[in-house]
Amino acid sequence: RRQRQMCIRDSDTATLFLDYGYLEQAAQWGQRALDLEPDNEKFLKLKADHLISSNRPKEAIEILNSLLDINPYNLNAWHSLGEAYFVCEDFSKTMETADFALAIDEHDAQALLLKANSLLQQQNLDEAHQLYLRYFKEHPSNEIPYLFDGVCLSALERYDEALSQLLKAEELSQGYSTEQQHIYANLSEVYSRLHDTDKAFGYIDKIKAVSYTHLRAHETCAD
Repeated sequence: RRQRQMCIRDSDTATLFLDYGYLEQAAQWGQRALDLEPDNEKFLKLKADHLISSNRPKEAIEILNSLLDINPYNLNAWHSLGEAYFVCEDFSKTMETADFALAIDEHDAQALLLKANSLLQQQNLDEAHQLYLRYFKEHPSNEIPYLFDGVCLSALERYDEALSQLLKAEELSQGYSTEQQHIYANLSEVYSRLHDTDKAFGYIDKIKAVSYTHLRAHETCAD
């Protein structure tokens, strides 16, 4: 029982480090859990996620396929496999993986998003937009899909609709998104297309402000 508790502790610690981008520490703690239980599906999935974050997706794919051979209904493994193929820019495989996940659960959020993002990358814009709409019906609180849908609609030259989605992304981000500069850049572009130059330049100023904030934060950490 004590060994099991140690495994769970090590795995939870590794997950926390991985969520915050501390890859070396995540690897160390994750390996400790695997050393104790080398066949544990959860720990192997964690190792695969670490490999994806470390830009080693092909190694992750091998682990995830072995997990899915054992349990083909493991939705979390399908999600990670799709992410690994996406990192490899194998978008057809990403969509195939997403379809397997959606066959298990047609409302699966991560699978919908993976498939929509893959379609966007392949410039299948109308199909991507329809999948984003499906996603928003049940998961309306994530700013990044609204950004991607705005990009999609802008590419379709549906600028009023793009503006609506991008403003929603800005509202949800509250100024703290990892994609904040991209949100502002796309808003500037769409306002320019709509001939509202004052607002277009206003968002350029916001991009500069975000860049300055990030630079100051980096300098503070370096000190």
